[in-house]
Amino acid sequence: MLQAGDRVLASHDARLDELDWQFGAFADLPGYLRLHAVPDRRLEHEAEIIAHVGAWAGAAAFGQVRCQKSAVPVSWPDAPRSARRT
Repeated sequence: MLQAGDRVLASHDARLDELDWQFGAFADLPGYLRLHAVPDRRLEHEAEIIAHVGAWAGAAAFGQVRCQKSAVPVSWPDAPRSARRT
């Protein structure tokens, strides 16, 4: 994570195990959901899968970095104005 001026605020070596089911889901989430969500409770099960994959990605990819507040405001140019954070 970099601050303006390329000053390093935090770093983390990500070690993602390609054999973890979460890695496969993360790599192709729509495809994974299509194949693995239980049909009779699809929306609920998709939400559970997404929560598990998100928690895995947070821990595996970001580690302790995710717990630190960014000193840099974040906004997405393609997001609607009402959805932007400043």
